[in-house]
Formats: sequence, structure tokens, C-alpha cells
Amino acid sequence: MPNLDSWAQQAIQHWKEFRPSLYRQLKSTGKLDEAAQNASDQTESDLENLVLKHGMSYSSAWEAVRERYLFLPSEKDVPNLGENPDSSPDPANLASTIAPRAKNKSARARRNKKSVIAFPQSKRFSPSDT
Repeated sequence: MPNLDSWAQQAIQHWKEFRPSLYRQLKSTGKLDEAAQNASDQTESDLENLVLKHGMSYSSAWEAVRERYLFLPSEKDVPNLGENPDSSPDPANLASTIAPRAKNKSARARRNKKSVIAFPQSKRFSPSDT
């Protein structure tokens, strides 16, 4: 998984275990890394939006967004993502529905170097950014 951030790598592992059909489909079409990175980027964007624009605490925002794109419900619990309007989006469609962020490696590198509070699965954004 070259050039994938921590959240994207965690998403792939989660999908492999809990959504094996989705994982196999994305892997066989060569879109696994792209979908995982898009899921990570969208999670970060949603997290920043909730904390910075809506004043939500980091931990509450993380709880609200982590299952939208990264840690999808299991195939057993939700066999077909997208059938229920309250369910999470299917990452297989993230590559075409979520505009990828500009590939600004220096900006990404600066974000990755910021100190992040010790919080499960945190990566780039931290409450100190507020």
C-alpha cells in the first residue's frame, strides 16, 4: 500500500475483514488504494468541518465520521450499502463521487508532521488546529 496514509491503510484492513466482497471487488478492479485514500481524505474533511466550523469536540466529531467512509458496517449487518438512506456510502463509488484533493505533497507532509493528540486512529488533524 504505497503512499497511503494511516487511515487509508486501516480502512483497507477493515474492509478486508468486515466487507470482504467490497474488498475483493475494489482489489480486482485496481481501485482499492484510490478508494481507501478517498475515504481517508473525506473523513479528514468531515472531521475538520465538524470541529472548526461547527464547534464539535474532536472526539465527538471522530465518533460521528469514522464509520461514514473508513470503518463501514460489516456485510452481515448491512449487506448492501446504500439501500438504507441512513447507511454509509459505498467506498467503491468514492473514486467517482468524491473529487480527489489536489496532490499537494508538501501540504500533506506538513499536516503529517503536526503533533496529533494520542487518540485512536488519529492521523493529521488535531484539536490544536482550532
